[in-house]
This record gives sequence, C-alpha cells and structure tokens, in this order.
Amino acid sequence: MIKQINKFKPLCFINNLIITAKNNIIYKTDTNFVNFDRIGKLDNNIKYRLIYFNRLLTRITRCNPHCAVLINKEIIYLSANGKLYEVNIQKKTITLSNKYRKGMRNPLSLTHIKNIEGFNELICYGEYFGNSNKEKVNIVGKIVGNNKWEILYTFSEGSIKHIHSIIPDNIRNVVWIFTGDFENSAGIWIAENNFKNVHSVFMGNQKYRACVGFPIREGLLYATDSQLERNYIRILKYNKEFEKWHSGNIYSLDGPAIYGCKVRSDYIFSTSVEPGSGRSNKILNLLDRKPGPGIMKNCSQIVIGNLKKGFKTLIEGEKDQWPMRLCQFGVFTFPTGDNPTNKLYAYGIALKDYDGKTSIIEVE
Repeated sequence: MIKQINKFKPLCFINNLIITAKNNIIYKTDTNFVNFDRIGKLDNNIKYRLIYFNRLLTRITRCNPHCAVLINKEIIYLSANGKLYEVNIQKKTITLSNKYRKGMRNPLSLTHIKNIEGFNELICYGEYFGNSNKEKVNIVGKIVGNNKWEILYTFSEGSIKHIHSIIPDNIRNVVWIFTGDFENSAGIWIAENNFKNVHSVFMGNQKYRACVGFPIREGLLYATDSQLERNYIRILKYNKEFEKWHSGNIYSLDGPAIYGCKVRSDYIFSTSVEPGSGRSNKILNLLDRKPGPGIMKNCSQIVIGNLKKGFKTLIEGEKDQWPMRLCQFGVFTFPTGDNPTNKLYAYGIALKDYDGKTSIIEVE
C-alpha cells in the first residue's frame, strides 16, 4: 500500500519531523504528512509565483527547492534557484546565505561534515554546472557557526567537468568526492585534512562515475551514473595486502542512479530516465525523448537492499511523455538526514502517476 501526498516535496528529516516544500513555501510536518506548520517563504518574486501555477512550467524552469541538509535541531541549509538559504526552524526565519557562481543553478547535494579527524565542522557543496570547457571547479563551504563562505579546494582547469557529491566517511575519517562526467573527469577521490590533501582513487571510466554512495564497514557502497553504459551497484574495498582499492559489481541496475537514501538497515537507490549524448542542434537536443543506451527500461526504479540480503526493485514509475532535457529526467528523489521511521519517502519527477507527488512506502 502506497500513500501519496500531492504537491509537497520532502527535503530533510529533523528529529521526528520532515521539512517539506510546496512550491516556494517551506513547512515542517509529521511523518504522516497530516499536520503542517508553515516556516516561511523563499523569494517572493512575482515571476516565480506565476510559474508555480503550472507544474510543467515549474519543471522546465527548475524552480522547486532542490536539496537541503540538517545542521542541528534548529538550522537547515536549503538550495533553490541559484541561491543557498539558512532556515531557522524554531524562529521561522529564512535568510539568504550564499549565491552560486554564474551558470550554476544548484549543487546536486549539500554536505555536513562533522566528527571527522582533521576536519572542522563544515557545511559545503561541490560546484555543479555545464562546464563544457572544463573550467576550474571548486568545493565551497564554511565552518558551522561562521558566516563567511570560502573556497575549500579547487580542481584545476581541464581536470573535471563538475562535482556530483561530497560524502563524509566517519568510519575511515576521510571525505569522498565524486566527479563527472566523461573521459578522465569521471572519478572517485579521497580528501583529508580540511581538503588540503585530495587525491584520486580511480579515474577515467564510467564505472567510477557516481552521484550517491554510503560508507559502510566493508567499504564504500555506491551506484554508477552513466546514461551511456550499463549501471551497477558497486562496492569499493581496500586490499590491505596490496595496499590498493578495488571496485566490484554487486547488482545490475536498469539505469543511472543519481539519488539515494537509507531506511533502517536498507540502502536505497533510484534510477533515472535520461537522454544519451547531446545532439548538435540545440532545439532537437532540448526536445529529445530517446533514452540513452544505459537506460534499459523507460522507468525510474527504486532499488532497495544491503550486502547481507541482496537488492531488489521496490517500485518503478514510467517516464511521462515530455522531453527529458527540457522537462527534467524521470526520477525519484528522497529527503536527506536520519530517517526515524520504517517508511520510505519518495518524490516523483517526470513520472506517470508519481510526478509532483510524495509516495510514502512501508519498508519491511
């Protein structure tokens, strides 16, 4: 049995509550989505107010709040429309904290680094934008409690296209960095000592192109993110005897995985439906409806499991009829943070029967 909540996008957990957005209005609600308490509104721009009246226009303009991360019981950071906001849950205030570089709308995710040796407590993000010329790409952040945002690390010109994810690993006291997309840009990196020491683990292959990963005792569990090749859930392990990392397949996916979360002992990945290589004609490129060769099914699948019991498909949502570059990829997204329930909260984008809705699914 799946319960659906229309128009509300869950962003992050805070204790036994969920921070959620309806267009540009932020609420906190219980885990059953019954009682809502309004926190505040993002930019009250008349342009956005008009856009929110039409779901398809909202998708085209990417106007919905994109991602959020909890810092403490009062503060979250939220990304929307090229800006980063600080939201105080108790005081019900929303203030502009930072603006992204020109050409960047949102990072794929925000990261809170805490209790890792050699690192201050940080809120940070990796720059994510088109960057076809491979300009310099930065990790930007600030010490929690300070107001000054600064560049923490820079990938040199020509090295990568953009940053997908920054993942704290409290087991190994390192921070993982996923970069993309093609040739030598696709890679997995390790950072230490407040990003003063950054080195690549693997580079230059689509099996090292990833957006979502989970540090576990056995290694780094991650899923590949290629619209051009078959995708897999993989694990990155360290071989002490040879002093080398090794990456191996665990489970085959029917599409690239951009988003994931954890419910109890289960790890969740959602596959996306997206186009292949871009066309030379800009209009045809925007209107392209043909999935890339790495997409085996025209649907987003939610895959759930762990190393002990294996993985399986929980649900799937068929891609709708609208073109993928113009009207967004077909995908499920999830709220961040520690989920206190045995329920999965999945927000559908560009999927028949799921678009613009949060599905609440009981997990065994």
